[in-house]
Amino acid sequence: MSFDIIKLNHDSALDLAHLSRETFKEAYSEFNTEEDMALFLSTRFAIEKLIDEFNNPDFEFYGAVDSNGILKGYLKLAILDKYGRRGDCIELARIYILREAYGTRLGHQLMQKAHDRAAEFDASEIYLIVWQENEKAIRFYKKWGFEITGTQTFLLGTDLQDDFVMTKVLKNKLTSNK
Repeated sequence: MSFDIIKLNHDSALDLAHLSRETFKEAYSEFNTEEDMALFLSTRFAIEKLIDEFNNPDFEFYGAVDSNGILKGYLKLAILDKYGRRGDCIELARIYILREAYGTRLGHQLMQKAHDRAAEFDASEIYLIVWQENEKAIRFYKKWGFEITGTQTFLLGTDLQDDFVMTKVLKNKLTSNK
């Protein structure tokens, strides 16, 4: 199966909102209450919120479309450092694919796009946040060279959950200015 990775814009907000909710439900609904999932999905993936993020130059969205032009996965990048400032690192804020696309290497295509954009921004590192219980995702990130560098909490609905911060150094900051 082949996918094209395309940059998304506010015209994609409705499709992305639907895909975001669907992929998040597929990944996490069995581990959370219906109430917490409903609260989280209705706020985090609201169309208005996505349109605001599309209009913010600190965020970029890329979609993976199949041969019929249907979104099967997406990537959200934040061109911000860990403190919310523009810097020399990029946050891989989201990378989700539909369960039906598992095993197609779509995750690898999206991860490569994140690395390509990091190189274009001359970023020294990429970081991401992942739920500590998501062993499959953690293994995937480790295969790409990410290491656990910290922890933080994440509020899903009313449930405070523990996450790992994972970082991949792309270049040495001390030698990058030569």
